[in-house]
Amino acid sequence: MFVILNQKSIKNHLMPITTPRPKPEYKCTQQELYQVCLLIWASYLENVADFTNENTNYDATFGNTNIAAVKEAKAMPDFQQRDEASETLGVELKEAADECLIKWQSIVTPEFRTGS
Repeated sequence: MFVILNQKSIKNHLMPITTPRPKPEYKCTQQELYQVCLLIWASYLENVADFTNENTNYDATFGNTNIAAVKEAKAMPDFQQRDEASETLGVELKEAADECLIKWQSIVTPEFRTGS
């Protein structure tokens, strides 16, 4: 048994699996969020002695580690830069699929399509 693919069935098979992007729960830009986080950790380091007196796990290393984590996150590419490669490949894949479908339909005879 052969399955004849048409443009619609190919398009349905090539649809990417996507999940909705997470929505920010903060009312500021991403850059503002990073700046606030850095200010919080700078404030923490200014008062690290008080934090350490409450809990010895809260030391300068803890603060510096978290500052480094915020800076690392801030340096990451945004969603457009991260998704650019997959979007480009998706367009190229669709073009290749369209070309393959045209070639397939050109070699499939009417007898083959009807099963005669």
